[in-house]
Amino acid sequence: GPKELLYTNQLLWDEVPEDLHFFRHRLADPATVRRPFRTQIRKITNKKHPCCGFYGLYADEDIPAGQILFDYAGQIRVFEGDEKDQSSSSYLLNLYTHEEANVFIDIDASRAGNEARFLNDFRGTGPKPNAQFWPMYDAVSGDKRMAVKTIAAIETGSEILVDYGGRYFEKLSDEDSDMEDDDEYMQKPTTKKRRRG
Repeated sequence: GPKELLYTNQLLWDEVPEDLHFFRHRLADPATVRRPFRTQIRKITNKKHPCCGFYGLYADEDIPAGQILFDYAGQIRVFEGDEKDQSSSSYLLNLYTHEEANVFIDIDASRAGNEARFLNDFRGTGPKPNAQFWPMYDAVSGDKRMAVKTIAAIETGSEILVDYGGRYFEKLSDEDSDMEDDDEYMQKPTTKKRRRG
């Protein structure tokens, strides 16, 4: 096609003024979203769980291994150089890293996201991870996404757990102070500061 034509399968809102973006939500109906398997966000009551009092994501039916459940959704953030270390968000998942240019493109689920933001790390829970973050390309748009894929069978009622990665936990010691004054819905004691490509 013509050089000036941008190919897309998506509805683009970047030329709509920011103050009119709320209309996007009028065109969306979350009730029409269909997932391949049912999951449930639940408050954790087990006192031995490191996230007791907060939320986790649980299988609402038996889920086999090797299934893609949903994307890790949120706002795109682009960081250059040392900017990434000053980010106050605890829900970052790396989508793309350009080592030479020191550029990081992350998905930030702190203020917008889906059920994937409630996934907890397996450490301290007893079980091993039964899901992982899985880079893939959207078949409709061609966009790179970070999906959540099961790596073991998950029984009904079991928590869906991932491995955040060691680098995430190294950063926890001096970060995430912003979580203390967040509302309960957003709060999590173990959070997602990780860089995974």
